[in-house]
Amino acid sequence: MTDFSPPRGTQDLLPPTSDAIEVLAERATALARLHGFGRVETPSFEDTQLFARGVGEGTDIVTKEMYTFDDKGGRSLTLRPEGTAPVMRAYLAHRQELGAPFKGYYVASMFRHERPQAGRMRQHTQFGVEIIGTAAPAADMEVIAIGHEYLTGLGLTRFALHLNSIGDERCRPAYRTVLIDFLKERFDQLCTDSRQRMLQNPLRVLDCKVESCRAATEDAPRITDYLDDACREHFEAVQAGLKEEGIEFSLDHRLVRGLDYYTGAIWEVTAPGM
Repeated sequence: MTDFSPPRGTQDLLPPTSDAIEVLAERATALARLHGFGRVETPSFEDTQLFARGVGEGTDIVTKEMYTFDDKGGRSLTLRPEGTAPVMRAYLAHRQELGAPFKGYYVASMFRHERPQAGRMRQHTQFGVEIIGTAAPAADMEVIAIGHEYLTGLGLTRFALHLNSIGDERCRPAYRTVLIDFLKERFDQLCTDSRQRMLQNPLRVLDCKVESCRAATEDAPRITDYLDDACREHFEAVQAGLKEEGIEFSLDHRLVRGLDYYTGAIWEVTAPGM
């Protein structure tokens, strides 16, 4: 008997679900354009090294989740697992005519070889905005505000914004050393994944969902205590701006990012059931 099911971890979008998805995409586009962002469309696949270098060779995306293949010319290509690296590549290729700061948005398919589960598929559509060419706190605030406006515009209220800073290449190394020393003392309490990450990407250990790891790192040093003056002032400015805009948030010292290109203020939105 012929099996008409789509590949594992993917889904067919048919009416009325496809109609609802189209409305969400149209709202995202309208909001981005309202804030002065222009559409960026990059290929669905890129040179594999773009993600290995830009996202980080030790990240879960690169080591576990990418759909990578060799084309007929022997070139290693990867289906797009995230949007920032391709947008940055496209910007750098055309930066002379685009200028800075550049504001771009995308509504595009992403591909990750993850274990399929509720709310997480191997192919999904992602709305993203990028501001390139400025490190001003206002840029972070605008990106956060767009996400907040998008959710509230859909009538959603039961979500929470979490905020943290992970510093930059100047102040993060000192914290990394302190954190590794802390984790070594609790090595036996960490799960296998955290033990492997401890030296290569120690901040990821703080994000581990295994209960033993969370208990072992509850009193871990906080990176916000190790920020230099510039990063601290930037983070404080982002918080002040969000308060001025009436956007509620909570500081979360466990919040980290798994991609190497993140610096400074980081944020995440959670909702009941996530």
